[in-house]
Amino acid sequence: MNGQPAMIFLEHELQHMLTEAAKQAAQEVIDNFKSELSTDPNEVVIRKLRKYLADRRSVANPRDQWANGLHIRSIKTNTRGKPRSQSWFQQFKVKSGLNGCFSRKSLSSGGFREWCFEDIANAWEQSQF
Repeated sequence: MNGQPAMIFLEHELQHMLTEAAKQAAQEVIDNFKSELSTDPNEVVIRKLRKYLADRRSVANPRDQWANGLHIRSIKTNTRGKPRSQSWFQQFKVKSGLNGCFSRKSLSSGGFREWCFEDIANAWEQSQF
């Protein structure tokens, strides 16, 4: 019969190991929360818009959510991982009918035009991108 190696810990050693493991796990959770909080606001809107395009039920009131051209250009990036070009966006607005939708000037984005998520999603489906 082969014996199995065993480790024997005293109660205080086991308590110390468990405490250290808990500290490490807590630090990982805190680091994840910090990275989410420090995320660029544009990236938050882009993620939310992508999620909405994939599942229209993911946003309760899409008429209250707004995105500008940079967000729309970043929905599907080019081969180098960059937002699509401004000329692509101009063509997209015309071909998809987004140009005819209500837009507003953004207070947070330096006056760029913004469209609501619902109109963007309808235009996205219309253009088949």
